[in-house]
Amino acid sequence: MSRFTDFDFGITWLAAMFHRDWPNEGGEIDVLRAFLWDGQDPAAVQALRHDALRTLEGLTAGQIETLWLASIQGKFDFTGNLPSGREWIRVILEECKQWLQDRSDPKLGEVDSDSGFALGSEIKETLADFSHSSLPPHTAEALCDCAHNCSPDLALRFLLRIISSKGMSISNAQYATLLRLGDDLDYGEFLVSEVEDLVDPTLD
Repeated sequence: MSRFTDFDFGITWLAAMFHRDWPNEGGEIDVLRAFLWDGQDPAAVQALRHDALRTLEGLTAGQIETLWLASIQGKFDFTGNLPSGREWIRVILEECKQWLQDRSDPKLGEVDSDSGFALGSEIKETLADFSHSSLPPHTAEALCDCAHNCSPDLALRFLLRIISSKGMSISNAQYATLLRLGDDLDYGEFLVSEVEDLVDPTLD
């Protein structure tokens, strides 16, 4: 069975919408509502809700902020109406609830809700590899806690989003590992390959 999309999904797909020029498109909630447009695939909204619930249950406010800020481009100000990472997740959940309440509410498919626990050890080893070479300690710690307390799948997608957002150079060996894990998790064709341009052969 395939995922419902060939691309990223869930909270990491939402993070991709916070690109370098996103402040020109309005505030944080404006970007969220642009993601939750009328024609959005209900499965995409369910995937976002699924990730948000896992994040709220498994991470502290500080860890949410660490992973979110590492995954986006541009400034995101956790003040005012969004005083913490947990409050931002609650806003996401409320917006998803409002979007779904008057629409069909399909269950996530078996593979789309695959949290990757069968690959937990391999994904944690991969996170450790990047932790030793590329990631700030607080980001590495938050990713490891995400893998343990939320799901290995979500932690891996956060890692991929961070690599892409920050333009981190990766080795051929690291990319091959990411491809293999993505294949094992039935990721769509373009989720892992988004970071292919960041492969630096000199790192092998």
